[in-house]
Amino acid sequence: MTRWRGPGFEWRGLWGALGLLAGVFGMLVLPLLADAVLAEPTVTVRAGDTAALRSDGAGNARLDLSPLAGFRQQASAPPDSFSAGQDQSSVTVELKTGVVDPAVTFARIARLYELQGRPVTPLGELRTATGLTGLAGEFGGGTLVLLGGPGPAVTVSAQGLGAPVLRRLLDGVVIEP
Repeated sequence: MTRWRGPGFEWRGLWGALGLLAGVFGMLVLPLLADAVLAEPTVTVRAGDTAALRSDGAGNARLDLSPLAGFRQQASAPPDSFSAGQDQSSVTVELKTGVVDPAVTFARIARLYELQGRPVTPLGELRTATGLTGLAGEFGGGTLVLLGGPGPAVTVSAQGLGAPVLRRLLDGVVIEP
C-alpha cells in the first residue's frame, strides 16, 4: 500500500524557490542600499597642517597645507597623493618618481589632460621660495605645475584656486630624495 503525501511536498519546493529568490534579491539590492547610505568621511584642513607624500624608496615630499585651510580632504588617501576641495575649488598633488627629464614628463602629463578634453597651454618655468624649479601650464580654468626632477617630482593640478593661494601652496612643497 502506497502512502499518499498530499500537497505538502509541493509547498516545500515553492517555499524553497521563494527563499532562493529572496536571497538573490538581497544580494543584489542590499549592497546598493548600503552604498547609498555610506558616505566617504572627510577631514577639514586647518592652518599648520602638513601632508607627507611617500614612495617606496624613490623619494618623499612634504606639503604645508596652511594655504588650503578650510578645504575638505578624504579621510583616507593613497600615500603618494593628496586631494582637497572647497566649493568650486579643488587641488590634487601627486608624487612622481623616476623623472628623468622634467620637460618630457610635463609634456606627457599635458598630453593626458588633452586626451581628457582639457588641453594644457604651457606658461613656462617657475621657481618657488624654497628653490624648487618647475614648469607650469593652464587648462580650462585650472593650473598644472610640475616641480622638481630629475628623480622625484611633484605635480599640482588646481582648479578655481586663486594665484596667491596656489603660489603659497607651491612655496610649501619640499621634495626629499
